[in-house]
Amino acid sequence: MEKFFFNIMKIYIDYKFTPNPWGGGNQFLKALRRELFRINKYTNFISRANTIIVNSHHFSYKLFFLYLIKSNLKIIHRIDGPISFTRNKKFSHIDKLIYSFSKNFSDGVIFQSNWSKNKNYKLGFEKKIKSTIINNAPDKNIFNKKKNIKKSHKIKIISTSWSSNLKKGFKYLKYLDDNLNFNKFEITFVGNCPIKFKNIITINAVKSKKLAKILNRNNFFLTASRNDPCSNSLLEALHCGLYPIYLDSGGHNELVKNQGIKFRSRKELLNKIKRIKKPKNYITRKNLLSDINQVKNQYLKFIRLTNTNKPNLILRFYKITNFLITLYYIKLKNWLL
Repeated sequence: MEKFFFNIMKIYIDYKFTPNPWGGGNQFLKALRRELFRINKYTNFISRANTIIVNSHHFSYKLFFLYLIKSNLKIIHRIDGPISFTRNKKFSHIDKLIYSFSKNFSDGVIFQSNWSKNKNYKLGFEKKIKSTIINNAPDKNIFNKKKNIKKSHKIKIISTSWSSNLKKGFKYLKYLDDNLNFNKFEITFVGNCPIKFKNIITINAVKSKKLAKILNRNNFFLTASRNDPCSNSLLEALHCGLYPIYLDSGGHNELVKNQGIKFRSRKELLNKIKRIKKPKNYITRKNLLSDINQVKNQYLKFIRLTNTNKPNLILRFYKITNFLITLYYIKLKNWLL
């Protein structure tokens, strides 16, 4: 029966996609959806799905109706954060909402990194729910290595971020802007930046295809984001062949696969960049990275191995009612604050 279910599996990702430059979750889920479409495992209609992937705290109310009427519906919860770590403690109510949703409705949970899994468990995430760790991956048709680097006497470093959250490492960029020798180095930032730089080249957020072209003009990728569970911007750069310079924080260590230049402070970052001599000596081993096809297969395998054991109709109705009361209480409480 399980094998039969897998063969007719139809997946729906309960998320509002945007074609515009957006956060890492949007970019990854678009790539995953495209791969699922390619093998006829995806449906555009939530009512026709027998497996629904919910991303963090993003879900539609149609999901609860389907949970009520479909006893065999599988709900897979993709978790990031904790949100109170990636943003700040003011968002701890979102973590509580995520944990409540997962405890009540999830048949399986996908963490994006071991770091994220451990941090969420420490904050009270339900450990009894079947879980796995699957890193993200970018669209391989867009983010791949091309020979676009023109000969230059400068060593080229790039950093990207759709979010303007200060935890994305802007204080490190500002420190480099003030102290690095820009006769030897060139730094480009692409995205939404809350700081004006004197020397760093700033480009507004662009769509993926244009971003990939810009990435391929550079030698190194700098990420100084703090408590980032699975940085999509870092993965995009790695798949373009850029050598990583990364802050020892969050899931960065897991993504770079024991390669790259690691730093823990602004001074250490500056000193390590100064030591860079010949960019051609720094090579990213892409064979260590999972591409989107492999990630898609990991998702399918986990879904197949996840069992659904829904309670009876009355208990399902109770769970939905209880969760929605909690949801509106949290919203009202934070609105009043």
